[in-house]
Amino acid sequence: MSATSRLSAILATLSLLAGCSAVRLAYDHADTWLRWHAGNYLDVHGEQAGELDERIDAFHDWHRATALPKYARLCEEAARRLGGGLSREDIVWGYDSLMAQAREGLRAAAERIAPLLDRLSPEQVRHMEKRFAEDNRKFARENLRGSEAERRKRRATRTV
Repeated sequence: MSATSRLSAILATLSLLAGCSAVRLAYDHADTWLRWHAGNYLDVHGEQAGELDERIDAFHDWHRATALPKYARLCEEAARRLGGGLSREDIVWGYDSLMAQAREGLRAAAERIAPLLDRLSPEQVRHMEKRFAEDNRKFARENLRGSEAERRKRRATRTV
């Protein structure tokens, strides 16, 4: 193996390790991000704020115990499939698998937050609706202007 090849392999390995560390750091602080983000939508204080914290913790616990092992199996299966070359069926499988995981996670989150949302006051609901309306306006302004070709180009730029 040439020095250039060894250096490339070392850099690739370090990149992967750095990426794993970044993912781990983000995951370990996801509950804090959720609390902050939820605070932008839910005007909760006192007991409701404490309940929100408990419900976020319950979701994070569920995710660690249930979703992460499924992600690991999904990654193992993806690696196995990629080892044999990428086919249309593999892409469909990957998409369907990711969507199933997303639905399961959203369902689990909804089950945990629904009891709190059900007890929001009319004023708190108006606050949340106002935030959603602001987000919708921002999304439309940033993503729905221009021709279809221009929108596609912006999406491609954001993705890459």
